[in-house]
Amino acid sequence: MKMQAPDWGADATPVLRDSGLATRAGLVHGFSGRLGGVSTGHYQSLNLGPRSGDDPAAVRHNRGLLLASLGIADIPVAAPRQVHSAEVSVVRASDLAPRGRVFDGDAVVTDARGIALMVLAADCLPILLHDPTRGVIGAVHAGWRGTAGAIARRAVEAMSVHFSCEPGDIRAALGPAIGRCCYEVGPEVLTAVAAVSPAPADELWEPLPAGKGRLDLLAANAAQLREAGVAAEHIGGQAACTACDVARLFSHRRDGEPTGRAAAVIAQRA
Repeated sequence: MKMQAPDWGADATPVLRDSGLATRAGLVHGFSGRLGGVSTGHYQSLNLGPRSGDDPAAVRHNRGLLLASLGIADIPVAAPRQVHSAEVSVVRASDLAPRGRVFDGDAVVTDARGIALMVLAADCLPILLHDPTRGVIGAVHAGWRGTAGAIARRAVEAMSVHFSCEPGDIRAALGPAIGRCCYEVGPEVLTAVAAVSPAPADELWEPLPAGKGRLDLLAANAAQLREAGVAAEHIGGQAACTACDVARLFSHRRDGEPTGRAAAVIAQRA
């Protein structure tokens, strides 16, 4: 996995972009942080979470700011319900009303153009997928439960089964998430993740006393993507820990509730 240092740019609504996806013609993507919005207090300032307890009007305004900054304010958005599952929804243009829809599961893949896919996170790992050959995109929300359910691998499999994608053509961008440095979990979590991971334990976590460990969500999901056939050189990650970066990123583990949610967005222009 190729890690890159965070570069938020100078826009009023800052976003991170993956260097591997940024060169793709007609592809729009970005990982938001917590700056550049209108929310206040615990949600300051670019909170995108409609169920976070924030003022709904502020969340809607923030979403508009983010989509406008990406140049896609006028297209519908498809999003998963995010219930910490490993389910993947397959979306075609005919599945969407003019203002978009919410689908079951924690990942969405589509071959439709003029549709934005969005997932939200505040420590969990957002993953954006793109097959430039078939014109297919995907967005994945991978917390520890999704990771233990092999959601990254399942998303690649859905792209292959439903849209005839070759995994070797797929590019993957892993966004900001809680890092190994801050993500202490119990032995039951480590066991569940190890059961679906092709990588050795020392790649996935740092052991701690009493069977606990510091889990590396990026490494675990990158291993699943490689197992699914995505080339290692086509997997990029942001070297940004949500729990460490208090100024720029929301973190549920660090702040508890209430806190805001960041977004990962990807779209193909019509």
